[in-house]
Amino acid sequence: MVLPTIGRIFSERRTLLLVLVLLGLVLKCQCRDPDSFVFDPVPIGQDVLDGRRAQMSCGVVDPVGLQFHWELDGQRLVNTSRRGMVGSNLQFEPVDKDEDQGEFRCVASNVTSGYSKSSDPASFNIRWLDDTGRVRLENPSAENLLQAGIPITLRCRIMGSPTPTYAWFRNGEEVDTDVDVRFTSARDGRLTIDNISPDDNGVYSCRAENRAGQAVSNEGFNLELLDESIPRLVVGPQDVVVNKNDDARLDCVFTADPPPTIQWYFNNEGPLTNQSRIYQGWNGSLIIRRVKKKDEGQYDCVATGSNGRGTPVVAQATISLAFLGHLNSLDPYMVPAGDNLIARCAPPDGLPEPVITWERDGVPVPSSGRIYTTGEQLIINRTQVSDMGNFTCVASNTAGEERQNMMVVVATAPEWIQRPEDTDVDEDGHAYLHCHTRATPDPTVSWHRTSLRIDPRKDNRYEVFSNGTLHISPLRVLDEGDYFCASQTLAGSIEGQLFLNVIEKLKFSPSPVPRTLELGDTVAIRCNAKGEYPPAIQWLKHNVESSAWPAYVQEANGTLQINGVQKEDAGMYTCIASSQQGLINATIKLTVFVKPHFTVTPNDTTVGEGSQVLLHCQAEGDPEPIITWTGTNSKVQNVYTEKSCEEEGTRHCVLPNGTLRITKAEPEDQGKYTCIAGNVGWLTREEVNVVISNGAISGLGTDPAMLKTIGIACGCAAAYIILVLGLMFYCRRRKPSDKYEEEEGTKEEADKLNGAVAKEENGIHYADTMLKTDNAIPLNMVNSSYNKRRGSYDKLQFPRHDLQSLGLLGRGEFGEVFLAKAQGIRDGEEETIVVVKSLSTRDENLQFDFRREMDMLSKMNHDNVVRLLGVCKEAEPVCLITEYMEWGDLKQFLMATRHENGKKKASLPPLSMIQKIHIANQIVLGMEHLSNHRFIHKDLAARNCLLNPHLDIKISTLSLSRDVYATEYYHYHQQYVPLRWMPAEAIFEDDWSTKSDVYAFGITMWEIFNLGCLPFKEMDDEDVMKGLTLGELEPEIPPYCPKEVFAVMQKCWAESPKDRPTFSDLAVALSELEVDSDV
Repeated sequence: MVLPTIGRIFSERRTLLLVLVLLGLVLKCQCRDPDSFVFDPVPIGQDVLDGRRAQMSCGVVDPVGLQFHWELDGQRLVNTSRRGMVGSNLQFEPVDKDEDQGEFRCVASNVTSGYSKSSDPASFNIRWLDDTGRVRLENPSAENLLQAGIPITLRCRIMGSPTPTYAWFRNGEEVDTDVDVRFTSARDGRLTIDNISPDDNGVYSCRAENRAGQAVSNEGFNLELLDESIPRLVVGPQDVVVNKNDDARLDCVFTADPPPTIQWYFNNEGPLTNQSRIYQGWNGSLIIRRVKKKDEGQYDCVATGSNGRGTPVVAQATISLAFLGHLNSLDPYMVPAGDNLIARCAPPDGLPEPVITWERDGVPVPSSGRIYTTGEQLIINRTQVSDMGNFTCVASNTAGEERQNMMVVVATAPEWIQRPEDTDVDEDGHAYLHCHTRATPDPTVSWHRTSLRIDPRKDNRYEVFSNGTLHISPLRVLDEGDYFCASQTLAGSIEGQLFLNVIEKLKFSPSPVPRTLELGDTVAIRCNAKGEYPPAIQWLKHNVESSAWPAYVQEANGTLQINGVQKEDAGMYTCIASSQQGLINATIKLTVFVKPHFTVTPNDTTVGEGSQVLLHCQAEGDPEPIITWTGTNSKVQNVYTEKSCEEEGTRHCVLPNGTLRITKAEPEDQGKYTCIAGNVGWLTREEVNVVISNGAISGLGTDPAMLKTIGIACGCAAAYIILVLGLMFYCRRRKPSDKYEEEEGTKEEADKLNGAVAKEENGIHYADTMLKTDNAIPLNMVNSSYNKRRGSYDKLQFPRHDLQSLGLLGRGEFGEVFLAKAQGIRDGEEETIVVVKSLSTRDENLQFDFRREMDMLSKMNHDNVVRLLGVCKEAEPVCLITEYMEWGDLKQFLMATRHENGKKKASLPPLSMIQKIHIANQIVLGMEHLSNHRFIHKDLAARNCLLNPHLDIKISTLSLSRDVYATEYYHYHQQYVPLRWMPAEAIFEDDWSTKSDVYAFGITMWEIFNLGCLPFKEMDDEDVMKGLTLGELEPEIPPYCPKEVFAVMQKCWAESPKDRPTFSDLAVALSELEVDSDV
């Protein structure tokens, strides 16, 4: 009834078919039994290896509503870290042969009905093999039952599944049962040997192998049957030690059936035959009469069976001569009174081994009591002063005895004889600070000032006498203070304290020095003195008091003031200081000068090769200036007469009127020449260019046609140059500024300074190349790391267009260094001569050093350090503008004061000793200021100090390492370093500090007293490096240098930086130096 109804509703056949299929599925689902499920997959047995991973799989077709678990031999399994369920499967990691044997079943349970069903059982066939085993004697049951002629059975105890196969070995060689029928190997691991004999002796081992691998026994069975015919040792020889010429006997008894044959061998040679001195006894013993040195060695007693069977049996012994080595000397033993003493005496080499005993005054020390011995040790409990003395160690054996004495010193605590007392001593006198004590042994006395120990080895002014007295000479004001002495022994110490009062002598501080004064200047000359009492100071001129001087010359509080120096102010002036301590005076010479100025200025010159060059230069001044010349590419001999020029044999000669004559000009003569006019107060210089042409320039004037041709050519060339310059200027004006558009006027300034347009100043042609270079670095690379200090640098910003280049001073690591005029950079000065240092390198380390230098100079404000006047950083390259001193760098000045090579004149008068010390003292004060601000200079030298006519010194940072002073720098680790001014720790360890600057100051001071000589000029750079490495580099004392001055230099060159003085120490030391002012 249902089907016809459905057919009427769904008329289409496909729809009817779909409904029939759906109806069948519904009927089938309604008829399925929820507890009728089939396992798929079914757990199955497997072959697995013991210790490997394995899995038993289990599942049903439709697992919905079912839960699974596993059973082993009917016991439900619990998941562990080794064995557990993963889904419905059972995972083994790894299989264990002991725990995984049995029947495994997978059980599925219906959660709703509770019905459960188990799969068919499945088992592992586990293949395994013991790692190792041992061979055991199975028959007979004990080893003591073994005897020749019986059978034995050995069992290999290596088990496995499936049953392994076995192989047997004797002494490592496999036993072949097919060769010897007495050997039978069973499959169960047994080996049977019939009718055993001593020939079967050896170690038996086995190897087991199955599908799980193979294993070898770790313990074999040692079969050892006795053979009566083989000799057995009954009494063996013993090592013998005898005295020379004593008898020796070596016993040797073997037993065998029949008796064995015995022979003796000496040092593997023999057998020995009976002789009168060496022979063999009836029982086999060897007798040696009157043993000699040659009898020492190894003796072998060899027993051989009579039937020749078996290996000969050997017994060995040695015969040695008795000897006794020397005892080592024993150092004195010091112990505080009341302490315990334990001293050991090491025995010397000897045979037999020496025995150690102790004696005191020939009597053996007992083995008990307060003083006793135990073996090699001497022990004294609670030492007393009476225990002091010699104890003797005795080493003895049959060869004799050796003795060594040991001094025992019982120390006592120090006691005062004379305590330290406060004392007053005059400056430059001798101070004796007493610290007398007594003790046993003599006490050690040390002295301290505050917390620092006084070491006479480091300062020869100190000396400590054997009685503890400290001697100081010569005494200085700085020596005043508290002193502490300590006297000590092992038993204790005592300390004392005193105050040393130094009575300061009346002295100048510093001593007045000669001065050169410019006519019309206003100067103040100070005279400072000090002492125990404040002194009164007075000036005299030619022994005339100030009351009789002109009104413009005044004296007040030790200062001599001259307002508008006149010629008649020159002369000898005496400063007198007086107090209760007495009177002292110092006389100086004041020289009045007029600056040299040129009356005839040299001009740029072009001459033909082979022609004569005349460069005219004359100057006026007071005193009359001396004309000298320097050349860039050639050496100018400053001789002053025609005869001298001929004697010198030079083409370059300065004539008496100041004219530089170059005969027969050569190409290498081309370059810059500088005329220097100098007197005692000032140096003026003028620079010219000399061009050497290939043609004959002088012949042009005789040919009008040629002159016309040259004129036309020069006119065309000039027109072309003007056209090119015009185009360049037009293009530059049109080129947009992509970096500084917002700053009006910047481009105009940059054009003025960065262009290649030449300028003329006093007839000298210069190119402003300093202001634009190919290697210029972006400004932001310099500025980025010091933005925090930008505010302070902004105050120093100086417009570049107000700089006018005067010439190139040289090139350094950072770039070019120029002399320039700066307009309005100082208040009250229309223009100022300055040094301009440019940064034109991309090296990051050098950029950092440049910024460090900028930072340092911006913070310095000291009379002996150049000041940073301005910074140009609005365009590339960045420039530092610093002070310049009229006389340039100190090295050139020092060289100008030399009298050498037989010259009749020098550029400048020689320096006095006081002036040299005054120069060094100014450098010290400047460096003290730098060090107090934690700045390190790294290149202190005479070339980096500037000075003016008054000998005022300022420390600078020119560092012209690339050209002018290239010979004074050394290329090391990709940088130029002042090798001859550097200590070892700076060059080899890159360890720069204030103490490395102190070392450099010592070399600079040496330069001053050597008038600018190159340090170690007789050595090349490699030799200097070697000397620094070996610590053997120290300059020699300069000529006419006082020992006191050289001693200051030597302290600066101490090998350890800790031993070098500070700049404050050096300032004091130089101020206290007293030398002859006439030197």
